[in-house]
Amino acid sequence: MRPLQYRTIWLAGGILLVLAVILGSVAPSVRTPLGNDKLTHLTAYLALAVWFGGVYRPARYPWVAAALLALGGGIELVQGMLSYRSMEIADMVANSIGVLAGILLSWILLGSWCQWIEARLPGSR
Repeated sequence: MRPLQYRTIWLAGGILLVLAVILGSVAPSVRTPLGNDKLTHLTAYLALAVWFGGVYRPARYPWVAAALLALGGGIELVQGMLSYRSMEIADMVANSIGVLAGILLSWILLGSWCQWIEARLPGSR
């Protein structure tokens, strides 16, 4: 992990985001906020990858990517078992593109966003 003063808060936020993705994925189908199902998948997994890219060091990015890809695949398998949802390979592709784009963005530009925010908080170390 990165040296973060508010590590627990950052991890809790990430867990809440993961739970939101899980709940949104297994709840009965509704209109997607972005109007396009695949764009919603891509954006959700990009956001998760950038979030955890800010919490973990770049050496852990392959593990972050693997965990998020497993999450997306697992959710699709669960959706295949639900009568009101369906498993779609295209969703897994969109999830994967989002994860890879988020990891790449973290590696190149956004990886230290948590540290950047913490450095600007009142009373920071």
